[in-house]
Parts: sequence; C-alpha cells; structure tokens
Amino acid sequence: MTVLWTIPARSVRFWMAIIFGFGLAVRVGLIFLSLHNLNPTAEPAYIAVSLAKNDTYADAYGPGVGPTAHTPPVLPLILAVIIRVMGTGLAGQLVRSILASIVACMAFALLPALAVKCQFGILPGAAAGLVGAIAPINYWPQTVGIFDAPYMMLGLTGLCVVLSAYWMGEFFPLRGGIFVGGLSGVLCLLNPTILQPLAGWFILGMFRFEKNRRAYFEFMATVFVIIVICLCPWALRNSRILEGAVWTRSNFGLELQVSNNDHAVAEGVINDRSPDFPHPFTSHKEREKVRQMGELSYMQAKKKEAFSWIYNHPARFSRLLVQRAFLFWFPRMARWWQSLAEGLVTVLAIAGLLGLLKKHHPSSLMFLAVLMFYPGVYMLVQTYSRYRCPIEPILLLLGCLACHDFGELLRRKMANRNNN
Repeated sequence: MTVLWTIPARSVRFWMAIIFGFGLAVRVGLIFLSLHNLNPTAEPAYIAVSLAKNDTYADAYGPGVGPTAHTPPVLPLILAVIIRVMGTGLAGQLVRSILASIVACMAFALLPALAVKCQFGILPGAAAGLVGAIAPINYWPQTVGIFDAPYMMLGLTGLCVVLSAYWMGEFFPLRGGIFVGGLSGVLCLLNPTILQPLAGWFILGMFRFEKNRRAYFEFMATVFVIIVICLCPWALRNSRILEGAVWTRSNFGLELQVSNNDHAVAEGVINDRSPDFPHPFTSHKEREKVRQMGELSYMQAKKKEAFSWIYNHPARFSRLLVQRAFLFWFPRMARWWQSLAEGLVTVLAIAGLLGLLKKHHPSSLMFLAVLMFYPGVYMLVQTYSRYRCPIEPILLLLGCLACHDFGELLRRKMANRNNN
C-alpha cells in the first residue's frame, strides 16, 4: 500500500489555492489597517533580539536576565532571522506579520485535503477553509507574528492530514512513523503542547485498531523515539548552559504559580494588568530573582510554591480549573461578536464530532483525541484566546461537517415529503 498523503484531485488543489489567496488578501489588508499594533512584546521576541544581536539564546524577560529555555528554539530562530535581515523597525514587523499570515492561511488551505482524506467529501473542507480564511475571528494571534499560534495551526492541521492517511487506511509502515515523528519533533521544538494530541492518538488508537494493535503500537513508538532524537540537541544545550534537564521549555512552574495564587483569576489578560501579577516579564522584582537565582532554580521555586498553594486551596483551584475550561471553549474576546462567533464554532464542532461518533466514522476517534487532549495543560494555567488557535481549523471543519449533515438531513426530509 502506498503513502496516502498526496493530493491527487484537481478540485482539491483549486480550493486550497482559493482559500490561501483569499485568506492572505484579507490578512494583509487588516495588517495595513492596523500598523500601530504591529510591535507588541513577548518572550520569543526578546529572545530573538538577543539571538540576532548577541548570538545568545537569552534574556526572555528583558536585557541582562541571562540564558533561558522559557521558549523552545524554533520561533525565536525564525524571528531572529527576520531581525537580522529586516531589522526591528516597521519593515521587520511587516515581514514578521505577513509570514505569520501566510502560515495561518496555509493551515486553513489544508482543510479540503483533510476532508477528502477523511472521506467527508470536499464541500465541508472547502467551506471550513473559506470561513477560516475570510472571517479570521481570532485574528490578532494569527498575524502579529511573535506567538507560535499560526505555526502550530499549520503543524497540527498538517499532522492530521498526514496521520489521517494511515488512520483511514489502517496501514502503519515504519517509514510513516519516522516521518510523523520527525514532523512532531520539529513541532515540539516550537511548542510541546503537540505531545497532548499525540498522546491522545496513541491511547485512542490502541482501541480503534484492536485487530492491528501491534503494528499501530510500533508505529507510535517509532514516532515518540524520533521525537526524543529531535529534542536531544536542545536538551544537551540546556544541560550545558542552564545546568539542568529541560527537554522542551522551562517555564511550566512559573506559569503554574502566576495562574494559581490568591490574586489570580482565570483570564490571563486580566492577570496581566494586575499589580499583584508576579511574572518576571512585567515585574522588575521577579526579573531580579531570575537573574540572581538562575532560571531553573527560579522555576523550581515557583513550581513548589504553586503546588503548595493548590494543595492548600483545593476548592479555589477547582473553581479556577472549571473557569479556564469554560473560557478555552467559549473565550471572552475583545468584541462581543467575536465571543459569540467563537462560542458558535465550539457548539457546531461538538455537534460535528458527536455526529462522527454516532456514525462510528473511522476518523471520529482521531478528532476526539484532538479536542479531548489538546486543551489539557491549558486547564492548569491562565487562559488566553490565542491558546485555542492551533485547533481552530479542526473546529471549523467539524462545525462545517455538522452544518453539511444537517443540510443533508433537511434535503432528505424535503424529498420524502415531496414523494409522499
């Protein structure tokens, strides 16, 4: 059996091109209408400046703080290249934003291919891609360029396209595991949250492929071995520079503590404005602690503090967890219509997934793994609307599938009524 991830149909390629073209036109237009919003700050941007100017992977919270593993290496490297070539002025900001827009549009353009691979037909995929392209509800994280959201959108959607070929064909060759593992390893160096749907695919796949369980286990084992190999150079760098084991990123203890304390609320944008927000990115006092203690010692101290607070405040932590889960699926956006649209996408996506599960569709558990496992870590830390960006193409596809199924049901009922 041959590899199934090629795109043979001319109609699929046509819709991919249309979606990409319209999406990029919309985003570039919006970028030029909001030039004043192109230069926000975040840890990857600070690290990129350090890389571009000093060749050091350091200073995530500001100049002079020291070596870091706060963010995995891929995004700061991309940003550093842009800074070296285009500088940090308007030209560099435009290149960074347009590149992020291109990547986001590529993610939506993959939806027709994913729909065909999963045997939904091209219509739900084309509709989902067009909606995501020309109506970017969660627009800012997709275009500002300093967050990994658009790159993770493309990575996760692409991984679904590749995996669906093996999932639908129930064929798990070693070379496929190596390919999926290599792609996943690169994505881990962008954001380790990709490990969550991978874990879901492994667990649910062991039930899905009961008759071919050994082959599937070997396939996924190969994937995880390749991921470890991809992470080794970064882990060795961290062991040498930071004098400790960090395989992906170092900041979990910090994010856990700033999200779970006496003053924290579920929404990150509210915490960011609080004078009690104990994050070194905004607090000079905390930056000094990182500089004096070293990043890993600081992160360990923060993790202990977080665990102690959670242990002593179980009811408060449970309320925060429930609030964060709700806000992940029904985020509070800057504009009321954005919040309404994101909530509608969630409801329709759940309906589409339930429809697949009811029909025992071969792809149902693959999509269930994404929706069930991807949000996992975001239940533990403060929530931002950009955290759900990587799964939005999948949500749109499932939502359009629900609309398509509903339309087909209405059509059949109308046909039956006319026949009677």
